Amino acid sequence: DYDKEASRLNIEVTPAAQEYRPGDTAVFNVKVSDPKGNGKQAEVLFSIVDEAYFALRDQKVNILEDIYNQTVSLGYLDGSIPHTNPLEDNDGFGVAEGGEGGDETPVRSDFKDTALFESVITDDEGKAQISVKLPDNLTKWRVTSIGLTDDLYAGNGTINIDTRLPYFINSVFNSRFITLDKPVIQIRSFGTAAVQGEKVNYTVSIKKDGQDWRNYSISSTIGERALAETGALEEGSYTYTITGRYKSYTDAVMLPFEVVQGFVEQPRTQYSELSENMNFPDVKWPVKIYFFNENVRSYWEDLLDLSYSWGERIDSIIVRKQARKLLQDYFDEDWQSYPKEYDLSVYQLSNGGIALLPYDSANPVLTAKISSLKDSSFDYKQVKDYFYRTLTNENAVSTDIAASYWGLAGLREPILPELSALLKSPNLKLIDKLYIGLAYADIGDLDTATDIYRETVDSYMKEDSLRAYIIEKGYDSDDTQEATSLCALLSQKIKAPERQKFFEFVSNMYGEDILTNAMRLAYIQSNLNNLNFKSSFVYELDGKKEKVTIDGKDTFCMFLTAKKLSQIRFSDIEGKIVTATVYKTPIGEISETDSRISITRTYSGKDDKVRKHMDTSEYIKVTLKVRFDQLAPTGYYMVEDYLPASLKYVSTWQTADKWIRESIRGWYPHVVGGQRVSFTIHRSDLKSREVTIEYFARAVNIGICTAESATVFNLDSNIINYTPREMVTVE
Repeated sequence: DYDKEASRLNIEVTPAAQEYRPGDTAVFNVKVSDPKGNGKQAEVLFSIVDEAYFALRDQKVNILEDIYNQTVSLGYLDGSIPHTNPLEDNDGFGVAEGGEGGDETPVRSDFKDTALFESVITDDEGKAQISVKLPDNLTKWRVTSIGLTDDLYAGNGTINIDTRLPYFINSVFNSRFITLDKPVIQIRSFGTAAVQGEKVNYTVSIKKDGQDWRNYSISSTIGERALAETGALEEGSYTYTITGRYKSYTDAVMLPFEVVQGFVEQPRTQYSELSENMNFPDVKWPVKIYFFNENVRSYWEDLLDLSYSWGERIDSIIVRKQARKLLQDYFDEDWQSYPKEYDLSVYQLSNGGIALLPYDSANPVLTAKISSLKDSSFDYKQVKDYFYRTLTNENAVSTDIAASYWGLAGLREPILPELSALLKSPNLKLIDKLYIGLAYADIGDLDTATDIYRETVDSYMKEDSLRAYIIEKGYDSDDTQEATSLCALLSQKIKAPERQKFFEFVSNMYGEDILTNAMRLAYIQSNLNNLNFKSSFVYELDGKKEKVTIDGKDTFCMFLTAKKLSQIRFSDIEGKIVTATVYKTPIGEISETDSRISITRTYSGKDDKVRKHMDTSEYIKVTLKVRFDQLAPTGYYMVEDYLPASLKYVSTWQTADKWIRESIRGWYPHVVGGQRVSFTIHRSDLKSREVTIEYFARAVNIGICTAESATVFNLDSNIINYTPREMVTVE
C-alpha cells in the first residue's frame, strides 16, 4: 500500500497579529515544507470565513485523503444546512455585526461571511505572504489553507484570528418589510470596556431612496435596549445609521433595508402557440420559456404512466398493453423485456359482453369502453350481439342503452334512426347524452355530436387556466371524472377548442372504481396520427440568429431577463410548437383563486392559545391547514408562508426548547429564505382531506408588522388559494 504520509505537506500560516480591529489589513506569512522539513514550492489556497457560518454548516478539509483515498469527501460533516444560527437564536441578537471603537467614528457597513478566497504560490524555499482587508464583522475568523505541488504533495491547515473592539453597538432589525409596517430598531452596546448600567447615547439616521427621512436621539444604559420607532414605512430602499457614544468611545454601523408592497408572488404559466408575433406576459423578473412539439411530450408521459398501470382488471391490462405498443410505434420505446400479458379472451363472457375480471359479470358501459380501444383479443361479432340484446332488454337502464349505441356506432352498425329517437327521449341523464354524442361522432354526424357537446359545455363546464371539467349538481368525484373523461373523448372527436383542458383534468385525476385510464388511452389513440413529431424555428437575440430543431418529445428551454424577453424575435417556424412561459407576478396583480383548495393559518404560544400579540424572544408555533376538495387535482402542491418581519424561523432540531421538540409533527421545510418558509404536499387520491403543517418561529423584532398571505398552489397548473393578510404585534 502507498504511504500517503510521505506526500504530506506541512503548511505553517503565521498571522502578523492574533487580534485585529474591523477594517484592518491582516498579514499572513506562509511556510510550506515536506515531511523532512525541506521547503517546497506549492500553490496554497486560502479561505478566511466567519466562524458563525460554520455554526450553520461545519467544514472538514483533508486534501491528502481526498487525493489518495478511493472515496472523495465532499468536505462537510453533514449534508444538510440548518436555517438559523444557534449563536443568534439565544436572545435574538447577533454577534458578528458591530462598529468601531476609538476617537474617530468611521461608519461600518461591510459585513460579509467570506473575507478572502484566493491562492498564492510559494517560492523555492516554500515561503509566501498574503494580506487581506478584513470586513467589519466582530467575530472569530477561520483561516483555512490547502496546499498542492506539481508532484502531488498535499496538505492543509487551519488557524483562527479575531476582530474585536473594547466597545461596539449591535442592532436588531430586519432587512425587508411590507408597506405600513411599524417596526422598531433595537440597539444595545457591548464590549470589554462597557460597564453594566452606565449611560450611553445613540443617534439614528434613516435615509429613504438616498434622501434624509427620519432622525432620532436616544439615551439608554449598557445592558438595556434602546428603541427607535420608525412609524409606518413607505415603499422604497432605505439605509439606517446608528452612532453610539459611551465615555470616550464612539461607534457607528450602517445597514440597508427595503420596503415592498408584498412578499408573495403567484407562479403563472402561460401557454401559447409559437408565432412570429408572440405576445409574452409583461414581467419584471426573469422567465423560463419551454418550447415543445404540441402534445407530443405530454402524450409520451401519459403513455409511460399508463404502461405501468397495475392489476388484473381488464382495463388495467388492456391499457398497459396498448400503451406499450403505442410507445414502441411512435416513440421507439423498447418493451421486449416485459412478460407477455394475460389471455384477454377469458374476460369476454359467453354472452359476448366484457367483464372487469374473469369471474365477474359483463355490463354494457364497460364493454363499450373496452370495445372503443379496438383490441384484437375479442370476438366483435359476439360484442355486437351483446349490445343488440341490451337494447331489447326490458330491465336495461338508460345509460346501458346509450352506451350500447355508442359501442354499435364504433363497430359501424347502421343505428342512426334509433339513435335519433333515443336523443328525443325525455329524462335522459347527462352521462347518457355524452354516450349518444360519442355515437353520433363515430357514425360521422359531427354536427349533432357538436350540438350535444356544446349544450353540455355551456351548462356544466367549469375551468381554470389549464384544466376543464364537467360537474352537475349532486355529482361526487367519480361522477365528475366519468363525465369529464367522456366529454374529453367527445371533444377530441369533434376537435373542440377545450379538448386539451379536459384531457389535462382527466390525466391528473385518480379514481379506483371508474375507467378513466381507458378513456385517456382512447383520447391519445385518436390524436397520435395528427401530431407533429419534428419542428424548428429561428430566434434572434442580441443581433444573432440561432436555429432550433425539436425532435419528438424533446424540449428546448430559454432563461430570459424581462428586457431580453421584450427583444427576442422568432421566424422560419416549421411545425406546430407550443411555448410555456413560466413567471411570477405579485399576488395582488392576479387574485383569481380556486375553491377546490383552501388554506388557513394561526399563531399560538406554549399555552396553545391563538394570538396575534407576542413578546420579544417568545417562541411561536405557526399552524397551516390545507384542505383539498375531492375535485382538486392530484399531484404536487407547494405551500408557501411568509413570516412577518418581526418573526424569525427556528429550526426544530437545532433549538434546545423542549416545547418545540415535543410538539413538532415532523414537517421539514422545502425552502427557507428570508421570511419565506415553504413545504411540499403530494396529493395521490381524490378523497377530501385536510393536511396540517406546523413549524416554529421566534419573535425577534419589536413592532407591528404584516403577516403576508400564506399560499397553496398546484405545481402543474395555475390553481391557487391563499389566506388574508393580518397584522402581528411584538412588544
